[in-house]
Order: sequence, then structure tokens, then C-alpha cells
Amino acid sequence: MEEFTILALDGDETICDLEMLLKKIAQRKQGNKEKEENQRERYHQKKLQMEKLNQEKEIQMERFKLELEMMWQKEKDKQHEFELYKLKVELEARRKYTQTEKEMEIKQATVDWELTRSGTKAP
Repeated sequence: MEEFTILALDGDETICDLEMLLKKIAQRKQGNKEKEENQRERYHQKKLQMEKLNQEKEIQMERFKLELEMMWQKEKDKQHEFELYKLKVELEARRKYTQTEKEMEIKQATVDWELTRSGTKAP
């Protein structure tokens, strides 16, 4: 009977050891599950951060494009203003030339008229 008692005690210890081993396995599985969940969450967070950075990059690129277009438009406006200024100067020069030419014609006509009146012919 003594052998049976020892075996029974050894069996109880083995069952206890198995229960402890199963608990440890369950804890490891739970720990592994938590690690996997943490890894998935970190991956998800990194993915969200990358998407946010890409969106910010796209917004910044659009901003640069708009600024560049505005600069080009300002440059075109300046060129247009310069062209208008050149035309204005050219028109003013033509007006002055025409006015001077007319004044000279009037003076010449006056001199011719005075010479004709005084009886002298113009050369």
C-alpha cells in the first residue's frame, strides 16, 4: 500500500506541475497576444503618421505650386505694365513729334505768308 500512496502523491505533484505548466503556457499565449496587439497598434500608428506626413507633403507642394503661379502671374503683370508703359512713352513721343512738326509747319507757313506779304519770295 505504501507504493500506491507514493505513486498517488507523485501523481498529484505531476498534476500540479502540469496545471502550473498550463498556466504558464496560457500566460505566454496571453503575453504573445498582447505583444501582437501592441505591434499591430504601433504599425497602425506608424501608418497613420506616414499618411499624415504624405498629406502634409502634398499640401506643401500645392502651396509651393500656388506661390510659383502667383510669382509668374506677378511677373506677367509687370511685363504687361512695362509694355503698356513703353506704348505710352512711344505714343507721347509721337504726339510731341507731330506737335513739333505741326508747329514747324505753322511757323514755316507764317514766314512764307509774311515773305509773300512783304513781296519777297521764299527760296
